[in-house]
Amino acid sequence: MTESQESGTSRRERILRAAIDAFARGGFHGASTREIADRAGVTDALLFYHFKNKADLYLAAVTNQLETLRAGLQSQPEDAADIHGRLRTFVTVYLTYFLDLEPGLTVTLRELQGVPADAADAITRVHHAAVTRRLEEILTAGVEQRLFRAINVPVCALAIIGILQIFIRAEARMPGAFARNDVIAQVMEHYLPGLMRSARPD
Repeated sequence: MTESQESGTSRRERILRAAIDAFARGGFHGASTREIADRAGVTDALLFYHFKNKADLYLAAVTNQLETLRAGLQSQPEDAADIHGRLRTFVTVYLTYFLDLEPGLTVTLRELQGVPADAADAITRVHHAAVTRRLEEILTAGVEQRLFRAINVPVCALAIIGILQIFIRAEARMPGAFARNDVIAQVMEHYLPGLMRSARPD
């Protein structure tokens, strides 16, 4: 890589980090490209050289955070046979990234209905590929191991993520109102038992 290429990569990364911070604070509509350019120490022209418009920059910022979450989920050592352990790890890591490591995700996923449709659709696809698919793999393995009854895996995955997102959004409005372990218990001790083969006949 040449010096100019490295410089371009560095500038793009600065813009991206500034965008993640700005969108986390103001959302798509509350953050301006001028603010982002200023925070990144670049001109407007240079920002639009790397990102064709605000929606493109927003998509890049959210995708970056989701890929970080994907890496976090993939980095956890797992026993393929331990479905309960894998699900608990998923829930714990998901909450950790949204609440502690990438809090901008809470803002960006909450406001998907208000961003340009192309960007919203792309973010939904990235979230599925980076996050939901992993959860579906865990649930499918539970069915194959006959731990879970015959379940609709995509619907169950949507329900689990929905439970987590309810608490993530509540935390944004009322910080500290819910203990992290109580949130995890909602999935592991209240929702999960309904999936178990022993819960009721298929």
